[in-house]
Amino acid sequence: MTADKRPTMGGRPDPTVESPALKRLRETLTPLCQNNPVAMCITNREARVFHANQAFLDALEVRPALAAIHGHALHNLFSHHSRRVINQVETLISQAKSESLHKTLHLGPDHSPTAMHIRVQMLSAAENKQPEGALVTLQENVDWYRAQYLEEKQALTDRIRRLSTDLMDRQALLKAMMDHSPFGIALLDNQRRIIQLNHTAEKILGMGCSEARGILCNNLFHCFELEQRCPILEDNRNINQQQTACAQPGKSHHTFLRSAVCSRERNEDIIIEAFLDITEMKGAQQAKEEAYRAKDDFFAKMSHELRTPLNAIIGYSELIVEDAFPLSPEELKEYAGAIQRSGYDLLHLVDQVLNIAKLNDDKVENEPLDLHPEIILDEVASTIRPLASKNHNRFTTRYDSSIGTVYADPEHLRAILLNLLSNACKFTHHGEVTLSASREIDTQGEWVLFQVGDTGIGLSEEQMNRIFDRFEQADNSITRNYGGSGLGLSIAKRLCEIMDGDVEVQSQVGQGSTFSVRLPGRKLAGRGR
Repeated sequence: MTADKRPTMGGRPDPTVESPALKRLRETLTPLCQNNPVAMCITNREARVFHANQAFLDALEVRPALAAIHGHALHNLFSHHSRRVINQVETLISQAKSESLHKTLHLGPDHSPTAMHIRVQMLSAAENKQPEGALVTLQENVDWYRAQYLEEKQALTDRIRRLSTDLMDRQALLKAMMDHSPFGIALLDNQRRIIQLNHTAEKILGMGCSEARGILCNNLFHCFELEQRCPILEDNRNINQQQTACAQPGKSHHTFLRSAVCSRERNEDIIIEAFLDITEMKGAQQAKEEAYRAKDDFFAKMSHELRTPLNAIIGYSELIVEDAFPLSPEELKEYAGAIQRSGYDLLHLVDQVLNIAKLNDDKVENEPLDLHPEIILDEVASTIRPLASKNHNRFTTRYDSSIGTVYADPEHLRAILLNLLSNACKFTHHGEVTLSASREIDTQGEWVLFQVGDTGIGLSEEQMNRIFDRFEQADNSITRNYGGSGLGLSIAKRLCEIMDGDVEVQSQVGQGSTFSVRLPGRKLAGRGR
């Protein structure tokens, strides 16, 4: 067992110093946690924080920098309102228990109570399987809020129904309750005409009660047009949690969550309707779900991509170690070559993950200079030729010294071209891949245009709109058939932007694609180093 080399205090390891094993675990997890919308932090066994992502820092009272909380106890980062819950989390960490909690935390500068799903996942060192720390995640408990909303809505609807049994005699009480309701409430007569709106309904609909009185409800909601009848008056059934589009001109993109009941008052049916504009809530939920899907897809892709070269390395290593017969030099060279290629593939994947993390944190150094790109173009061409021939592609170049100089960081330019050419070779079989460069002059200055073309599978209009997004490929079948993490094009686009350039794509399905990189031909006026 490896000895703990942390500084000691009275014979015990200093809890404020990170152990080497925890440091290795943290460095592995940091790129995957950093831009996650779920709040995450990494602690040691003494519940001292050694890493936290931006979502976790945003949830704290004063929103400190990461360096300000490094080595601090977890309970010192939250207000006293949340102390009891955080103490439970620290107890789980000290007892090395992985567990989930459903609790309320008081977050942010205003200490607003928030229902949270808290998960403690112990982190163990690979060499001795001993817990070195924990990954703590904080995520809003959406199900709890939904249950609270449904409970409050149902309670409100039931109370309105009880009060409506003698509406005329209790009009003042009903009005006071309606005016203070967080939901929009409308009263309608037996002809579906509006009688009364509360203040919340006036704000949601954008019209006063006097203006709305007498308007048919199908001028506000689309339900009547969908069914060509009123489900409450004609079918004698209530509306419960129905999502309905707005029928008002200019607000057709709004969505309402509605519930409605019919009450009998002095031999006349009165419809009592409660509704809420959930347009923003629905959009936020969709954005959150898309973020979760992107995260899950990325982890699934990376798991597959990492396992492929690892399996090759392990498999060929076992053949070398366990082969009972002597290997010929040709066989040994073949096995070693396969191990080497798989190692390079694995290194490339790790580099891509680290690069995208640096780009997102604006930690990539950019040192542009006036350079002649022919040397870089020749190096890139030499690197790509074996990859092109692997899929039986013909690789050609079109450039000469007349292109002049380009103002760019040489390492960034090399990475951009390699990513684009690797993509072209991967998605083209028995076709042609080209690399060209030329000089352009327009009203904004001089530019160098690098173009990578192929005769491969091509892209649809919808696919071209999202291939530069992080973790995206054209569709899931691309991942299955060709592999890849979906990071290469995102990295290329971001590097172009850092150097005051851009990248575009033109493509047709089945006819190939052309990626165009446009970089300054010389230093732009007013641009610092």
